[in-house]
Amino acid sequence: MGKYLKGQVVPQRPDYLLAVVHAIRAACMTDSDSRGLASDALLDARVWRERHQAVMQARKEENLRAQLGQQAAFDLAMAESKARRDALADQPRPVSEWTAAQLQVHPAISGAVPPPVGGFVLPAYVTRPHDQQLAACLAQCAAGQHGSVVVVRAGSCSGKTRSAFEALSAVPALADWALVFPRTAGGALGLLAAQAFTPRTVMWLDDAQHYLESAEGEALAGSLLSRLAQPGPVIVLVTIWSSSYTALTRSDDGAFPSGGTHSHIRTLLSGAVTVDVPATFSERELSVLQRSSDPSLRAAGKLTREGKVTQALAAGLELVDRYEAASDPPACYTRAMISAAMDATRLGWDSPLPHGFLRDAAPGYLTDTQRAAAPEDWFDRALIDARTKVQRVAAPLEAVPLPEGMGAQADVSRLADYLDAHGRTTRAHLSPPPVFWSAAVTHATETSHLRGLMLSAADRRRFKAAAQLARKISEAENTDPTPVLDWLREQTEVQEEAENLPSQGPETDPARYSALARMKASEQKHGEAEHFARLAFEAGDRRVYRILIRINEESGNPAEAERMCRLAAKSGDTRVYAQLAYKVKDDEEAERLAQFAASVGQSFVYRHLAGKRYVEGKEKAAESLLHKAADAGDRYSYGFLALHHERSGDHEGADHFVRLAGEAGDTSAHRDLAHMRERTGSAGAAQLPSNMTSERPSINGPLAVESEMVGNREEAVRLAHLAAREIRGIYGVLALIREDDGDQEGAEQLARLAVAAGDLAVYPNLIRIRKEGGDHQGAQRLARTEFD
Repeated sequence: MGKYLKGQVVPQRPDYLLAVVHAIRAACMTDSDSRGLASDALLDARVWRERHQAVMQARKEENLRAQLGQQAAFDLAMAESKARRDALADQPRPVSEWTAAQLQVHPAISGAVPPPVGGFVLPAYVTRPHDQQLAACLAQCAAGQHGSVVVVRAGSCSGKTRSAFEALSAVPALADWALVFPRTAGGALGLLAAQAFTPRTVMWLDDAQHYLESAEGEALAGSLLSRLAQPGPVIVLVTIWSSSYTALTRSDDGAFPSGGTHSHIRTLLSGAVTVDVPATFSERELSVLQRSSDPSLRAAGKLTREGKVTQALAAGLELVDRYEAASDPPACYTRAMISAAMDATRLGWDSPLPHGFLRDAAPGYLTDTQRAAAPEDWFDRALIDARTKVQRVAAPLEAVPLPEGMGAQADVSRLADYLDAHGRTTRAHLSPPPVFWSAAVTHATETSHLRGLMLSAADRRRFKAAAQLARKISEAENTDPTPVLDWLREQTEVQEEAENLPSQGPETDPARYSALARMKASEQKHGEAEHFARLAFEAGDRRVYRILIRINEESGNPAEAERMCRLAAKSGDTRVYAQLAYKVKDDEEAERLAQFAASVGQSFVYRHLAGKRYVEGKEKAAESLLHKAADAGDRYSYGFLALHHERSGDHEGADHFVRLAGEAGDTSAHRDLAHMRERTGSAGAAQLPSNMTSERPSINGPLAVESEMVGNREEAVRLAHLAAREIRGIYGVLALIREDDGDQEGAEQLARLAVAAGDLAVYPNLIRIRKEGGDHQGAQRLARTEFD
């Protein structure tokens, strides 16, 4: 009753309350001691009815005030959210309103005569198999109810952005969606914070390596994962370099105390639907170009090399040609600036690059004669030259737009994508000159750049520069540099110990470091083996990692062998991509590595992976790999596809692929198909072979060489035995490959087989290789063997 009186507990209906009061009053009437209370106001029904009405009215008013307060808070939050969205520099717009130029599709060269004045050249589009795959992925994502990430992966200037742009237009379900294109990782974080990434919106992240490798990359990936977990269909459409994708999805090996992690980035990319864009056009696709009426496509068809049409369209090939040919003044000064920019971007310094850095670092890339011939205004002239566009499409050094608004940032430039990718490949094994590091210490300011450069300097044993960069990081972050400096001091002592070892040759004798690396690897001291291998590699021994790969394989340590493969690839030894792709057990990882191998001219790796899949009973996967090999320019894959279709009973398909094989230069495919039909008696009756290569006896020689290069040595020797009757020098070729891999014993065994087969040139070739590599003892031993 006390709570009733205070209004703390009051029934919604008054009759319930009055019934309780009436019952109490009746009880009082029957009790002589309490009878006097029955007439008291405490049990007066009228008083309780009025009290109930007052309490309910107060509650109504309180609820109304609460509702008004909540509505005001909601309206304020919505107004603030709208204000944040309206203030965004990157606003969502309907997909149909975005142009190719606005989404940073590379402009193309013009084949028109005379060329157009200004404007954006967008040639006709040649649809390829990956375009259908990408459009199907986007259509499926648009029909879903949850967030999706679609990754379009390829090398620089391979058509990633154009493929993504065309796929958006090809999916009708996306016509009424919005698209938002943040220019930076910070801009993307701002969009997410402002809740502008609403359902039925595409977030366009072109060249996503620039977003994810920045200081805000991990935070951006984490925020995107949180948004994707919320209801409502959204699509994050990513284009990215294949090399960056591999680096960002690889687990952190903790090789350096302050290396950091990128677990959110790895989760975001690994969980995405991935579509690979081939770096080259197939023979069929090139024939479409030849018949095209588009002047840009016709011009690209004439300029292209090895089917690299998109690279020719984007003027990438001409950029590289000009860079490589610039050896004399004044062009050499432009080349020196570009070389410094290449080293900076590949060693951890994201764009923009200050012109002061380029000016101070460039002299280290010039000879004394070139520096002496430089005029006073050499840098200004070189900068003008580097900013001049090739074919009106791309310049070696490009202006960097302001983060917001119009215009370009002052005194900074960005290296052209294609030259960046070219530098990462061709300069991977080179260490920058000392002046590069001093210029980097002077001009780098952002901690993410400083940290990347510090790690790169330590990795290349430039510990003094690494220590200077570490101090700049500690000053910027107000942290204690002692742990990092202690580690660098320890590594310096290890280096000095190695450099003070007795040697018969000069201080940069690679044979000494290589011998130490082999010794440490055989003792299972992997850290020290890696250390001396790097010294040997920088001193000129390009085979040292391959030697360590073989030692670890022979000692039953496949994990360490694979790690050495990755280090060799990272150092610029592109040969090992073939071995690494063939060795790894994970099918997806193998295919990713095969793509890298194909990008450096080893497209046959796809075909050898297809052979493995056949043995494993994965015929569909094998066929898919054969198509990828053909698209990457592997002429023998069409012949294998012909045999695959023949075995499946598709005679028309078999004949079709035989014709394609002939057009690609594989003139023996028709003989192998005829041999299969004769051997089986009826088309399609062939059993699945234990090894796919046994179906192509006419190309046993090339297959033997390829098998040796992917590390399948037993198969290589078997095929060489079959080919030796027609190709006398096949054993000698395999011997040279093994010598190049550092397997001298294996090379000498094959050399003896070569001599027995009549190939007398093998020993002089091996002797020459060993002399050039500084192995004079090995060369003398071979000379005595040759004499015997």
